[in-house]
Amino acid sequence: MAGKERGERAAILGSTPSGGYHDNVQVKVNYDLALKYLGGFGPWQRRVFVLACLPIAIIAFHLFVIVFLAVEPDFHCRVPQNSFSELNATPAELLNVTIPWGLKDGVWTRSQCKRYSYNLSDTTIYATYRDFLKAHPVANRTQIPCDDGYEYDTSEYKSTVVTEWNLVCDNSWKVNLAKSLWFAGYMFGAVSGGHAADRWGRRPVLLASLAVDYVSGIACAFSANYTFFVAIRFIIAASTTVSTLALFVMVQELVSADKRSVVGMVIWVPHALAYVLLPGIAYFIRTWMWLQIAITMPFLFFIPFWWTPNLRKWTVNIFFNWIVNTLVYYGISLNTAALSGNMYLNFAISGFVEIPAYILSIFILNRFGRRWPLCLMLLFGGVACIVAFFIPKHLGWMTTTLAMTGKFCITASFAVVYVFSAEIFPTVVRQIGIGMSSMSARVGGVVAPFINLLGVYWTPMPYVIFGGTSVAAGLLALLLPETKGKALPATIEDGENFGKEDGIVDEE
Repeated sequence: MAGKERGERAAILGSTPSGGYHDNVQVKVNYDLALKYLGGFGPWQRRVFVLACLPIAIIAFHLFVIVFLAVEPDFHCRVPQNSFSELNATPAELLNVTIPWGLKDGVWTRSQCKRYSYNLSDTTIYATYRDFLKAHPVANRTQIPCDDGYEYDTSEYKSTVVTEWNLVCDNSWKVNLAKSLWFAGYMFGAVSGGHAADRWGRRPVLLASLAVDYVSGIACAFSANYTFFVAIRFIIAASTTVSTLALFVMVQELVSADKRSVVGMVIWVPHALAYVLLPGIAYFIRTWMWLQIAITMPFLFFIPFWWTPNLRKWTVNIFFNWIVNTLVYYGISLNTAALSGNMYLNFAISGFVEIPAYILSIFILNRFGRRWPLCLMLLFGGVACIVAFFIPKHLGWMTTTLAMTGKFCITASFAVVYVFSAEIFPTVVRQIGIGMSSMSARVGGVVAPFINLLGVYWTPMPYVIFGGTSVAAGLLALLLPETKGKALPATIEDGENFGKEDGIVDEE
């Protein structure tokens, strides 16, 4: 069997089993035999395929999100209020004398792009509503385009790019231009990305395009004007096209001929699922900037694609721990006003408990390592948060005590995860690893205030979420390797072998 295996490997590399390999000999790989050796769609190919499907789903969000980013709510011309301040009219009556009615598709509706203009005298300014109507009958009123901006109905959408830059009436064509330029970006990405992937390889181009997807997606959310918005979306379209094509070609090249049709079809299923999920996300996020950020942040978790399998899993785990620690830490710290008792005293206690948490962490790390302390701190803190708000209201002191216990534990776990991260990432990527961990943590900081708002619907909900995510992060921490007493990994290979017998060994 061993001889047969050597023979297969030699055939793949274009040499004989007993032949030697020399530096000056060019080895030609037989790709079909390599696939036969690996299997048509073996465990390794399946893992790669699943990983390839994830970005495909997130890319679908960006393709269709313009439907929700550019919603046009009901609107009408803004009218100078000081001109009618003494009219003593109701809001509905004020609209009757400022916004014209007209037929649209056979239905009488208020005009959205015109308003009435009056040459008001001192007499009419102080007239009653009825007197105003007599003095200015509809037939004698002058209609002009909106010259003082627009008023939008924000009952359903807090903000969209339409309301942000007044892309209505004479400027409504700009929404369609933004959609057209997106597909122009697609065309550019298809041409340039294909050439780049053939020249520099699928994997480097894919990783570069995923990084551009993330950076440009976040930049889009902070667009200062319409021009920047459409320009950055052009870049997003180009980079997501490169990512999509690179992923599709990679999975096609990884499997045998009889499996290509299967993977070629199944890879689009996550794309369709994302299509279905997007309305749900947009339903809960009614501000266009935050919606753009929400659909972009998942790209952050594809950065570990650069590394080998173990480091990739550990990196995602570490990122999640950073997010949860930040979420719970700031969630509790910024919500002390919801606790019973004196708010000023609660706030001071919330800060004070951090001091013993940091000091105790020194002993815990030296005595028990990193993995189990991180796990237990997150578990205890999570349970304390969940239980805290199920305590009867007349036992407010107990609620505060449990909340502060949760704050103590999450502070200690936050300190542990800092050290843990620095010891897991190899030297060659340690700085970027810590940097990306810190960046992912900002997700928790961004989300925490909004989770606190959920208390309006059900008082315990914020702390149930804080506690639940903390428990989940604690259990996942057990999948990380123990780093206590280990030499810091220097290379990617060292990091990949962390915890293995042939990997990093204990320092003497």
